Amino acid sequence: MRQLTSLITCLVMFIACMNVWADDKTTALPDNGKMMFADDALFVSPLHGSAIENAKKRTVAIKDMPFEKALEVEILVKPQFDREIQINIPTTMAIEDGDALFLELWARTLSSDDEQNQVGEIRLVLEQNFKPWKKIIWMKQEVGKGWTHYQVPVDAKMPLEAGTAKVALRIGGRKQVLQIGGLRLLNFKQSISAKKLPHSDLDYMGMSENAPWRAEAAKRIEQYRKADMKVELVDLLGQPISDAKVHVQMTRHAFGFGCVYNTRWFHGSHSETEDGKKYRQMYKKLFNIGVDEGAMKWSAWENPKAWPGVEASLSWMEENDIDVRGHCLVWGSFLRMPKDLSLIIDNTDVLKQRVINHIHDAVGATRGRVIAWDVVNEPQSHTDIFKNLDDEVMVDWFKAAHQANPQIGLALNETTTGSMDGGMDTFERHARMLLAKGAPITSLGFQSHFSQLGMPIDQVYAILERFGKLGLDLEITEFDYSGVDEKMQAAFTRDYMTICFSHPKVISFLHWGFWAGSHWRPDRALFNKDWSIKPNGQTYMDLVFDKWWTDVKTKTDGNGKLQVRGFQGDYLLTIEAQGKTMTRQLQLPREGCTLKVVVP
Repeated sequence: MRQLTSLITCLVMFIACMNVWADDKTTALPDNGKMMFADDALFVSPLHGSAIENAKKRTVAIKDMPFEKALEVEILVKPQFDREIQINIPTTMAIEDGDALFLELWARTLSSDDEQNQVGEIRLVLEQNFKPWKKIIWMKQEVGKGWTHYQVPVDAKMPLEAGTAKVALRIGGRKQVLQIGGLRLLNFKQSISAKKLPHSDLDYMGMSENAPWRAEAAKRIEQYRKADMKVELVDLLGQPISDAKVHVQMTRHAFGFGCVYNTRWFHGSHSETEDGKKYRQMYKKLFNIGVDEGAMKWSAWENPKAWPGVEASLSWMEENDIDVRGHCLVWGSFLRMPKDLSLIIDNTDVLKQRVINHIHDAVGATRGRVIAWDVVNEPQSHTDIFKNLDDEVMVDWFKAAHQANPQIGLALNETTTGSMDGGMDTFERHARMLLAKGAPITSLGFQSHFSQLGMPIDQVYAILERFGKLGLDLEITEFDYSGVDEKMQAAFTRDYMTICFSHPKVISFLHWGFWAGSHWRPDRALFNKDWSIKPNGQTYMDLVFDKWWTDVKTKTDGNGKLQVRGFQGDYLLTIEAQGKTMTRQLQLPREGCTLKVVVP
């Protein structure tokens, strides 16, 4: 009997362990990783944040796990932001650009204000411990009742000196009791790619196929992105022509689906290569709006060598009916502006005029060739130009751009969506100030550079709703995403594009690169270096040219009429009636359209 009892006990423990480790990858973890903080750092680090009076922590013993103790944290009152209660653990060694890092911990929920599911919430962050708090890892996860093993590998893309990075465990997202154990951050330097390290099958909030947001987004897309097209066919006597065949083919989206481009693929030796030809071919196939990666920025703008490339690319875009956004007029870091700006920074009158002159020059020279300009880029974190100037000087910059070309859109472009929930406050303050002071601003740009698990989809929509209430258009200006794996990358690309496309104030969605051979982060591209399509690239194609594309074959009714609800954009109608074939072109705007065709 004892043997049977022991066998059952072992079996139960084995099954329990299977539940804990089932989602872990079988890839072995190399043994040369260097621990980046002390083993007991989790337990000795104090709580940080403005709401820590509403939190308690203690160390508890744990059995039958790879660790013997855990930190138990109780959040008594949920604060406004999860960052208002967090545990900060400073690193003790440097991080080099390209280092493979591995963040690992275990967590479980003992109680939660989620009465239905009893799940908790934690945000895992690896960031600078100084402004602008740039992130290497930034991901929010639900925490279930059982122990969940989080394994997060990442290739660091920024160098940080010893002591200037920290792991932040943000736990203020809910009223909850969490237990956390087994925390470590390993640095494998450049001995291995992070993609070859084990990782858990984690997901971002909203990734589930039956997540409630999907049905709501589908309803909004049907309401805001589609319209009714009515067609009537009559003969020369005005009599209706019934049973006529009509092929309704979409040729171009009204919504802006676009990408950044580099001028070297339109001018110079690179443009003459097979890759150059393929680049232009694919760009024309994939996008209806573009933005120059660097040659239209201030420093490059004043370099005569850059202008042939600017001219060639703008001409090519115009010839191929692709709109262009200008990027950017003022990017306020000394590293991002002409060198003389640092020499005149204390002479405010000269500085102000220097900026205005550049705005007039750039906007005036591209008049009729661009549809919008990013007037100011990242004013939160690039502040050198504001040393002796108030933020309100941005009003003058918008007015100068409008004066140079009253017909174009003018945007304030920021990093906030992908990296800093707290930065939203400053972004909104800047936007409201511009509106209050009469700046002719027309849109807000959300750069959207993501890594790891992106951000919860519901939170994305909440952000869009928040800023949509200001009455300005919203633009996704620089999207890219580096996921845990390509499957995750494709899933987040699908969901982020979908939630943004579903919001009525969003007018465009631009990727910050599409081909690995010309991308600031090649692993984020839609196509590999050999032009083979990646899963996220296929996702883009499936959405833009299939799920959100209209191609319908239909017939007129007994009254010679038909009605199609299609996505807003340009259309080609092929009509077969009374032994004749003819074509018509039309635009389907948001308010819909009606076309009457006389068949001779």
